[in-house]
Amino acid sequence: MRLLAEILLAAFFISYFIDKRTVLNGKLLCGSMLCFMIYLLQSMQNSPHLLVSAMGFFLLWAIMTVLPLLFFSVGAAMIFNGFLLIKFEGKRLCNLLSFAVGLGMFTIFLFIFYLPIYASNHALYLPMPIYYGIVGLVGYFTFLFVSFLVSSMLFNLNKPKLDQDFIIILGCGLLYDKPSPLLMQRIDAGYNFYKKQQHYNDSTPIFIVSGGQGADEKLAEAVVMKMELLARGIPDEKILVEDHSRTTYENLIYSKEMMDAVKPKYRCVIATHNYHLFRAGIYARKAGLKRAEGIGAPTVSYYLPMAFLREFIAYLNMNKAINLYIILFVLFVSVFFTIRSVL
Repeated sequence: MRLLAEILLAAFFISYFIDKRTVLNGKLLCGSMLCFMIYLLQSMQNSPHLLVSAMGFFLLWAIMTVLPLLFFSVGAAMIFNGFLLIKFEGKRLCNLLSFAVGLGMFTIFLFIFYLPIYASNHALYLPMPIYYGIVGLVGYFTFLFVSFLVSSMLFNLNKPKLDQDFIIILGCGLLYDKPSPLLMQRIDAGYNFYKKQQHYNDSTPIFIVSGGQGADEKLAEAVVMKMELLARGIPDEKILVEDHSRTTYENLIYSKEMMDAVKPKYRCVIATHNYHLFRAGIYARKAGLKRAEGIGAPTVSYYLPMAFLREFIAYLNMNKAINLYIILFVLFVSVFFTIRSVL
């Protein structure tokens, strides 16, 4: 197990060096830590030394105690976060996501940690294959979420060099015919980078403002972003307008076409919010932007939990086929062995 942990850790460093825009980095790092923890528990339990064995027992007890408390605490925190979102952002359907996740975690807590005890004390039949299958699926999606979160945090730690040719600002909605507060934060992030690079090496990258016109918008987001940059003193020839995109992937596909036409061998940064930066990086890699880096605009703390949940759901949707196959396979095996045990 120790060898496997070391192999996964080495693979993480290689993968992270090759490309920071992949969830594989988080999977390798989390897998390495998990294998190392299992190795540590095995070593402590098999050790003849009383002190080491006691440490192993204490670590195992801590894991068995902390894990249920973690599920319970995170569930309560998500419900509290739902109240904060409604207070500051209004009563919208998307703000109920935190409530749904919090209630879901309470349900998982009761199912995994309380149901077996209740069934045992009341002599109730509990189909263990189905129980273990659901626990396995919970573990799988928890591992995916932690891996996604770790990968996102690692990507946000990367600071782009001040030698970029293009700054892509991704749209995120208007407030009437003005930039929304969120969009203004993205414009600020791109503009501040522009001024830093100009001060650092006296070079001025070209802005690509990317965002189409929504059904409820009078102007395309890109047009409004250009107006804001012009008001800040950015020359017109330093702004390219991409006003046809509807999704993040289209933002980057169309922006790549514009950059290829101006300078085929280019370096670029993507200005968006910190919670959205990693998924934008994934789409950039998918779109063929080999040297794209990111600038993450800060996000208020109460909005981050829901924002990362939405990003994770979007990531699951990107890989919905394989996730659906895994769910169906686990459920099929669980039902099969349950029927077999009954017969």
